[in-house]
Amino acid sequence: MTNNREDKPVALVTGAAGDIGLETVRYLLRDGWAVAATSLDVSEELRSLLASHGCAMSANLTEESAAAKIISFAIDRFGRLDGLVNCAGASAVMQFHEQSEEDWSALLDINLTAAFRISKAFIKAVLEMPAAPRSIVLISSLAAIAGGANPAYGAGKAGVCTLTYNIAQTYARHGIRANAVLPGIIDTVMVRKAFPGEAFERLREKAVARTPAGRLGTPGDVAELCAFLLSDRTAFITGQSINITGGFELVPPIGKI
Repeated sequence: MTNNREDKPVALVTGAAGDIGLETVRYLLRDGWAVAATSLDVSEELRSLLASHGCAMSANLTEESAAAKIISFAIDRFGRLDGLVNCAGASAVMQFHEQSEEDWSALLDINLTAAFRISKAFIKAVLEMPAAPRSIVLISSLAAIAGGANPAYGAGKAGVCTLTYNIAQTYARHGIRANAVLPGIIDTVMVRKAFPGEAFERLREKAVARTPAGRLGTPGDVAELCAFLLSDRTAFITGQSINITGGFELVPPIGKI
C-alpha cells in the first residue's frame, strides 16, 4: 500500500476481487490512475497489482457503515477522489415462485442498496472538495431491461439504472457525471458458478449463436468501457445506460438455456 499523495487522479473500485473489478483496476492503472480498491476478500493478486499506485481494503457493502469507512480509507491514502466504479454485486439462478423474501432482500441489498450507499458516500465526500470533473460508473446488467434467470437480480440492476439517471441529473452542475454499464453474458467466475459444468457449456453455445459478435464477453471488454467512462474523453456523456453485449439483445431468443 502507498501513502503517497501523488498527482494522479484517484479512482475507487468496489468488488475489485471479482473478474470485472480486477480488470477494471488493471485498466485504470494502465491509464495513469491511482486506485483504492475494496472487496470482501483482498487477494494477493489485487495487492500485488496495487503495490505501486494503489491500496486495498476488505469491506462488505451490505453493512450500512462500510461505505463511509471505504471513502475515508481512500481519502486518507490519497487526499482526493476523482472516480468511482461500483462492481460489487452478486447473482443466483432461481425461479420467481421459489424465491423467499430473504433471497429477494439479499440480492437487492448487494446489487442496489450497496450501489446507493457507496455513491452517496462518494458524492458527499467530493462535494466538500475543490470543484473538479468527477465520474461515477455503476455496473448494472442486461437483465435490467431483458429479464433473466432471477427477478431479484434484474430488479436490482434496473434500480441501478434509475439511480444513475438521478445522480446524473442532480449533480451535473457540480461536475459529477454518472453512467451505468449493462454487461450481457460475460465469461466470469460468477457466471460459471451460476451455470456449473455442462450448464455453462450449453449457455456458451446458445449465447454465442445468438450474439452477432460471435463470442461471449470478457471482463476486459467491460473494464475497457469503465475506464473510458471515467476518463475526460467522455466529459459530455452522462446519465446513460450503455449495453456491452456483443449485440446479444438484437437477436430474438432461441429457446431455454
